[in-house]
Amino acid sequence: MIAVSFHPITTKRAVFGVVLMECLIILHAIVAYDHATEVWQAIARLSGRLSLLVFSAIFVLKGSTSSQWLPPRAFFVFAIAHGIHLIELLIYITLSQRELIPIRLAGGFVAYLIVFVMPWIEHQFEKGKLSSSAMEIYENVSLYYIWFIFLMAYIPRVLGKLPGVGGNMIEFITLLGITLAIFVWRFTRQIRNYIVKK
Repeated sequence: MIAVSFHPITTKRAVFGVVLMECLIILHAIVAYDHATEVWQAIARLSGRLSLLVFSAIFVLKGSTSSQWLPPRAFFVFAIAHGIHLIELLIYITLSQRELIPIRLAGGFVAYLIVFVMPWIEHQFEKGKLSSSAMEIYENVSLYYIWFIFLMAYIPRVLGKLPGVGGNMIEFITLLGITLAIFVWRFTRQIRNYIVKK
């Protein structure tokens, strides 16, 4: 009998997958829309969905028995995905001249700061410069804060308070549902693990 070894997704392959998906998103937007503003709005919107997908995988799997399904440097992969999304979003905002809401801008800035700092923290942990307990704290704080930002991005859409952002109500409700579901999944798992340890 031949033993089948498990090969987790490498960081390089994960980054390649993200970049490939971004290219497909751009191609789709160019084909589907005519006006430059609409094209970049679609690109920014869909790349945001891709970021949520990558984040959801990290949020659900980090710290679980299935964490081997994540690439070794998962936070780095997410930083790449969300960094590309940020560039696309800034292009759209520049073209559309949309007004920015200060409180949302401040919250988003902190989230992006966390997104770009976490790969460095992740690397420090890999080098043995951070303890497991410290890394766990960093992970939980960063993941739950970014989750909250995603949540606050979708609630106003479902309530119809952000007209002209693109997408439709079914999409918004689905994305909000995913955001809530991953919270329930992670939080209940952590509570269960805490009870078991006790």
